[in-house]
Amino acid sequence: MSATIPMIISISSVLVADTNKKSFSVPLLISKEGRNANKRFETNTLIDSEAGGTFINKKFAQQNSVALIPIEKLIQAFNVDGMKNNTGMIEHCTWLKIQMGKKKISTRFLATGLGKEKMILGLLWLKQYNSKIDWNTRTVNIDSIQVKTTFDRMLLRSIDLARMEVITP
Repeated sequence: MSATIPMIISISSVLVADTNKKSFSVPLLISKEGRNANKRFETNTLIDSEAGGTFINKKFAQQNSVALIPIEKLIQAFNVDGMKNNTGMIEHCTWLKIQMGKKKISTRFLATGLGKEKMILGLLWLKQYNSKIDWNTRTVNIDSIQVKTTFDRMLLRSIDLARMEVITP
């Protein structure tokens, strides 16, 4: 029997007011997908070039009845200071449709503890969509990007959406 080695991912805890300007918050309109597709909400989301993925605060997800999906391979999350995230392993993800301006993008978020942050769009998301970021005015524009969906991504999303469940605290 072989031991399963968890994947490792970093979560940045950079403050929004950090003078290094590696992160800032933007308002997003969120549409849920799958079992909760009829619900929408607006929230500020941290844009953080030091975060290693896209994240949603698990408590925030539960408070908003966001359906979560168990992930097959657990992920060990580390904060930017190198310490393990105090909520333990990442066990769930979710798909949410995020809207900035006129563009809507289906995005997969990993559910974990984020402290005071509700959601984080990290470097992988920034690279994938290559959005126009003005770090001086702290704005993001995705209206002109072309969303490219691969077959693998569509298949993963379809399988995940079928496995969604609302987890209560």
